[in-house]
Amino acid sequence: MNRPYAAADLACAKLTPSRQRAARARCAALRAFGAVLLAAALSCSGSHGEDSTSKQGAAAAAEASTKSAATPATEAPLVEVAKPRRGIARETITLNGDLRAQEELDLTSRVTAVVLELYIREGDEIAAGAPLVRLDSAELELVERQERLAHEDAVARAASVRLDLDELRQNADLARLSFEKCNKDLERFDRLLTSGARTAFSEEEHDAKRYALDEARIALEKAELALERGAVQSQLAEIATQRLAASWERARLDVSRCKISSPIDGAVSFLEVHPGELVQSGTRVASVVNRRELYTEVRVPQRRLGALALGQAVEIQAETFAEERFAGRVDGIHPTIDAAEGTVKVRIRVEDPSRRLRPGSYVSVTIITASFDSALLIPKRARLLESARSHVFVVRDGIARRLTIATGVQTVEELQVIEVAEDGIRDDDLLIVRGQDRLKDGTAVRSRTAGSMDDSAGGAAAAPNTPAPESSSESKDSPPSDSDTASGQG
Repeated sequence: MNRPYAAADLACAKLTPSRQRAARARCAALRAFGAVLLAAALSCSGSHGEDSTSKQGAAAAAEASTKSAATPATEAPLVEVAKPRRGIARETITLNGDLRAQEELDLTSRVTAVVLELYIREGDEIAAGAPLVRLDSAELELVERQERLAHEDAVARAASVRLDLDELRQNADLARLSFEKCNKDLERFDRLLTSGARTAFSEEEHDAKRYALDEARIALEKAELALERGAVQSQLAEIATQRLAASWERARLDVSRCKISSPIDGAVSFLEVHPGELVQSGTRVASVVNRRELYTEVRVPQRRLGALALGQAVEIQAETFAEERFAGRVDGIHPTIDAAEGTVKVRIRVEDPSRRLRPGSYVSVTIITASFDSALLIPKRARLLESARSHVFVVRDGIARRLTIATGVQTVEELQVIEVAEDGIRDDDLLIVRGQDRLKDGTAVRSRTAGSMDDSAGGAAAAPNTPAPESSSESKDSPPSDSDTASGQG
């Protein structure tokens, strides 16, 4: 007798779930109706005087079971909800770089000498002017003494040449006086001859005076040539003196370079020489780095250049202090763009008064290009995109309401709502974050708090979601890419 029902159940298994429920309801109704007919037949054949009230009760029960099986109960869809929150929304650019020191010097030996003494070790903090290494200066001091004596000899020679020059100048003056005297005597004798006073010795005296004038002219020319020669000798002596003075100064400088000192404050980051070692001129002896002023350089995609400005706040996170963030500022923006990479170089000044950061550290740099206080933040899962517009569903009095929104800054898990309709999102609204894909505006729903397994009553307020800590999506810049991100914090 159950074989027809088994065949019906087998046929139901091949239907869709909704049709299976309807088919099973019809089968249940048929079973109930068959049971009623069988009970009626047995009652008629066995005892016609049975109570008619019992028959009516059995028929009513069968009818009720048939109706209940034919019309299964329908419930409102279950959704997960979360509350919006107020917090700080920030638009950021996150890149990576290496820390560098503003002042970092390599100290080299300027002379060739043997290392006598070391005053420091690697890692020592030193002040500007503090000696680091002392070299053997004995040979250089001998050279300095020789140069000093040569300079003194040149000075004496120059003084002697100056005396000779003075003597030549006096001889030239005497020759000039003698020439002038002879010239005057000849002119006076010529006037006497012109007046007619001729004697037997007049011609002889005239010739003698003319010869004396010629001799005086020649003597003057010789004296002037000797004076010029003496002036040249004096100039050469002065040049030799200056050259030897420079050599002496160089020798003294070499002696002073045997003590190598640091021109800046800082720490010794490199020390390669040892006592007794011969170092050549130009050899690096030590390196000093000043950790007071650190900076890093990052390359920002050129499409974000308009968001950059000098003085913008920066957060720096180093691998050595993963749980701590250091402050910084945008200190410089390069005037040109790298055409090959499409990036612009930005210099970040790092503030580390405690001097815990070290040059060479790999750091993550977050440039805060915009910040919004008391921004309305909602879970990103609540947004539905349709025709390039954003929508959300909120639960009000057990009914799902659809709202159109405009979004701003986005994080990994949240987004900022910057514009809503007149009846927009309220701070106490319940946003549907799961189960909203097939909802329509005005649909009755049952809600539960996101992450909870306990269903709440239809339209009952869910517990507010706990504000999440600050989050940001970080993109690395190796190679540089459009790694601009945003973050929000409560």
